[in-house]
Amino acid sequence: HMSYVTQQHQNLWLQQIAEGNENAFKELFAFFYPKLVSFATTIVHSKEAAAEITDDVLLKIWLHRSRLTQIKNITVYLYT
Repeated sequence: HMSYVTQQHQNLWLQQIAEGNENAFKELFAFFYPKLVSFATTIVHSKEAAAEITDDVLLKIWLHRSRLTQIKNITVYLYT
């Protein structure tokens, strides 16, 4: 389990996901999911709702993967 991933590695994930690489998406998902659920929980005050929101956000990343190369910083993108 990775607690920190360099910006360079995150950019590599985006490039690979944009090309349809499911393993890169799984890695990104595993890295960001718990962090995003925690963050969303502080806003919506419901772990279930936060998990649903996080699922939706990450699903959209996969569905719109061809546009990912336009994102400069995935961490900033995901938290806004």
